[in-house]
Amino acid sequence: MEVEISKESWVTQMRLDFCPPEMVEEDGALNLEYFQPKSTADDSLKWNEEDEKRLIIGIQKFGVGNWDEIRKEFLPIWDPVALRIRTMVLFGTQDLSAYKDWKGNKEKIEAERLKNQDKDELFKPKTIDVKE
Repeated sequence: MEVEISKESWVTQMRLDFCPPEMVEEDGALNLEYFQPKSTADDSLKWNEEDEKRLIIGIQKFGVGNWDEIRKEFLPIWDPVALRIRTMVLFGTQDLSAYKDWKGNKEKIEAERLKNQDKDELFKPKTIDVKE
């Protein structure tokens, strides 16, 4: 004998059976808080001049992308994602793939940032003066 249940009841039961407890309420409704982005960074943690110098020294020694080594030796309070993001800022690009294992000092990094800034200029819309 088959019992017919509504789609809504079936979905609710599936949530209760298969979702982690923190994802659903007791009645099977979704806990929307669960899907909100979680802050993984310590809000009191801010990049300073000394941290940036250490990151540059780490890039000079280990190369771009070797975040674990840089972290262990120079910046243990920063996670690898934060190191990567700060390096993107230093290089002026979101794509660091061309820089994998690249090594350089502050001046070379600045030269790369300027080069990347010039590349960005190529893709910016140009304004054209139209004289009537």
